Amino acid sequence: MSGAIARSTNCWRSFDAIVLCGGATRPRDLSIEGRNLQGIHFAMEFLTANTKSFLDSNHEDGRYLSAKDKDVIVIGGGDTGTDCVGTALRHGCRSLVQFENIAEAATRKGVGQSLATVGPKFTGCDYGQEEAKALSVGILAAMRL
Repeated sequence: MSGAIARSTNCWRSFDAIVLCGGATRPRDLSIEGRNLQGIHFAMEFLTANTKSFLDSNHEDGRYLSAKDKDVIVIGGGDTGTDCVGTALRHGCRSLVQFENIAEAATRKGVGQSLATVGPKFTGCDYGQEEAKALSVGILAAMRL
């Protein structure tokens, strides 16, 4: 099928499974003070440059955004946020904090209890956070709000 546009009916006949994947290729920009400062990047800009440089030259071309020896903040979660966490750790970042907004905190609060009293909760680990634990980095603070 390379180079061909397949009709959906042909795909269903030819394959056992079809996986449709969507990602964060269209970033959500934040209109906040300091947004234009140097060193602030969209996730896919960071991840795409890293992957391309790694596959092309094992990072020898230097055409990626290095997190080595940097204090990194990842704003956001899901697969893309977790990929940023793992990539920054593999680069050798000095410290890393991840902020993620998870709506499930609202469903866990007690009757009459405001989210302010429940506070931020760490609700589990994805592979990036597990990687930090395995490395004994001790630099990951995941605030899932």
